[in-house]
Amino acid sequence: MKVYVVYDSQFGNTQQVAEGIGLILAKKHSVKVKHISEISPKKLEQVDVLFLGTPTHGGQATPNMNLLISQIVASKVFLKVACFDTRFSPQNVGLGLKLLMSVIDYASPKMAKNLAKSAAITVLGFEGFIVTDKSGPLAEGELNRAQNWAEKMVASATKK
Repeated sequence: MKVYVVYDSQFGNTQQVAEGIGLILAKKHSVKVKHISEISPKKLEQVDVLFLGTPTHGGQATPNMNLLISQIVASKVFLKVACFDTRFSPQNVGLGLKLLMSVIDYASPKMAKNLAKSAAITVLGFEGFIVTDKSGPLAEGELNRAQNWAEKMVASATKK
């Protein structure tokens, strides 16, 4: 199976998750991990599973990720996609930020919703991975959790 993991990252945490996903999936599949600047929808035409990852800022994906998603939807390329983001845990923030986070949500569910607008795209799922502070690092166990999740997403792609 040919898998691409495409990410955008500000402090390196989302890149770390992307590379961890790539590492575990490369044991059984052909995998390329690419920064978003290296990808266009045309390059995705022969991909079996696409992972898209971004940090969450203000409840949104990065502008570059949102642009890529809109280009993918417009291209009508047939893809199976899983989305992930890096984010704060609501348990580790004050009440004000916790309330704000509950209202604005996170990047990956919005990414999945936008991708699902295309009949050509099967959204396999979405997930968020916790950072301990704005600039990181990833919380303990999150890289392992990301790798386990990625394996489940690829397994589900063979069933759909």
